[in-house]
Amino acid sequence: MLATAGRPIVRVAALLLVAGCGAAPKGTTAGGLAASPVEPTVAPGDAPAEPRSELGEAPARDASRETRGGSLVGLQGVGASEEPCTGAPADADPEEGYVRCAERFLERFERDPSAPAAASYLYDAGKWFVAGKSFGAAINAFTLLTVRYPNTTLAAHALFGLGESFGAVADYRRAAEAYEQFGRMYSGERDALEALSRATFFWKALGDDAKAVEDTRFFIKTFGRARPDAAADAAFGLTAIYEKERDRLDPRRDRRAYEAASARAVAHLKQYLAQHGKIGGRAREVVAYAKIGAALWAQSCPVATVDGICAQAGARSEASERSPRQPTQCGPGSVKLTLITRDARLVKEAAEAFAAARTAFQAGRGAAEQDAAARYHYGQATFYQAEAAFEAYLKLQFPDALDFDPKKRSSLSKRRFEEWFSAKLRLGSAATASFGAVLEVKDAASTIAAVARVGQIPQLFSDALLTAEIPRDVRTGPFADEKVDAFCGTLSAVVEPLEAKAVEAYGACTTKAAELGWSSDWSRLCERELARLEPEKFPLASELRAPATQLTRITDLERPAVRRDRPSEPHAGHE
Repeated sequence: MLATAGRPIVRVAALLLVAGCGAAPKGTTAGGLAASPVEPTVAPGDAPAEPRSELGEAPARDASRETRGGSLVGLQGVGASEEPCTGAPADADPEEGYVRCAERFLERFERDPSAPAAASYLYDAGKWFVAGKSFGAAINAFTLLTVRYPNTTLAAHALFGLGESFGAVADYRRAAEAYEQFGRMYSGERDALEALSRATFFWKALGDDAKAVEDTRFFIKTFGRARPDAAADAAFGLTAIYEKERDRLDPRRDRRAYEAASARAVAHLKQYLAQHGKIGGRAREVVAYAKIGAALWAQSCPVATVDGICAQAGARSEASERSPRQPTQCGPGSVKLTLITRDARLVKEAAEAFAAARTAFQAGRGAAEQDAAARYHYGQATFYQAEAAFEAYLKLQFPDALDFDPKKRSSLSKRRFEEWFSAKLRLGSAATASFGAVLEVKDAASTIAAVARVGQIPQLFSDALLTAEIPRDVRTGPFADEKVDAFCGTLSAVVEPLEAKAVEAYGACTTKAAELGWSSDWSRLCERELARLEPEKFPLASELRAPATQLTRITDLERPAVRRDRPSEPHAGHE
């Protein structure tokens, strides 16, 4: 249960008004934080004394809030009070007891705000308000402390308390400001690293990428030598910001801006590998190299891809009616693609990055294999390596201007066709084998993508045959209808097994996706092509969804204010 907070908030708010803090006071930030540096009374890096509350022991330690070095993060590490707390009966709500303890510290402060321990009373009041989940009252107590006693060590630690309290009531911007101010002004304190980490987390959540980058760079500069592992974590964490900047751009609308953002992401990842790669571990090394390769591969295509193929889509090819005019092709194909040449330099750099990702994964077998992100990006690197073989397969176009008229040099056309057919089979087998290596990684996303490509290989082969121009000597002259029927019938005998292989692969793709509960562009490609090849057996599914009519709101952050009568005499333990 949440502790009551109504009367403490009003009480501390009144003290703030008396102190001249109705608005943001002079010399403070918009959040009510002291803007001038506070000189700590302990040397930077020295841990404050372990707390003993004037009204009793601090709330139990929470192991989840401890730093790697073992020091407790947050408010438990400061305080100088020694009297036991008797704020609530043993069988009462402990959080209510904590609030009563806080109220008694306020009473002590109110008696003599100029007492030597006045700052400690305010700090302990804020600390116990936090323990009792009365965060509004805690914010007021800590703010009053930073304003009335700015040049004290406790005022510095009150900034951390403000960060915790603002975060608890979902005021994330003020939480970030408080943590940032503490981390930057008191970088020698034991909680400074944690404060900057939390500030960066909140800036990212708020979408303020500039502040997140700024704080992260300060973090790396300040703690990089003492905590290289934490600096590596922070540097790698910036990757998401650069990727978000790139991914929210549409390359079809602003190609230049997209490529610039992608180049910044690649530059950051290269810098991470150079400065933190060894400290960050094999798993992140795999991820970084694979991300670099994927970005360079995407940049290498000067146009928006079609199902990952560097090409431009045209109208679907259709077979024309046989009468009165003979068709120019034997059947309909899928979307007609015009292949676009990739940038050879970027393709080479991408291939090197993919190879490095696979090498790093294989060198770090064990830890890297257990890391889901490393396995995923290892699968992606393997998939993109297979993509190079797939695009080589696509580049082998059906030979044009074939003429099988026996009256002419038909032997040359026959030889050209047979050479193309043999080469297409060879390249298709090589690409299929390359995608087969992806399946061995056993990563769901990469597996679905690879199986989709395995289906496309025979399908695109059959498309090339169906949409090839029927030789002129076949579709003209006497008995043209019969000759076209015979030609296309012979071609169908070759096409049907290819389409059967495509259907089998696409079926395996959709089955595996359903088994894994996986939905992606690749699984949808399999569904789409299955519906095109065999529409009666595999109709394309569509789901009707009604718009949302109800929204959930977060409510009851603190218990409503409740009047609670207090005895006229102080509780036991007060002076």
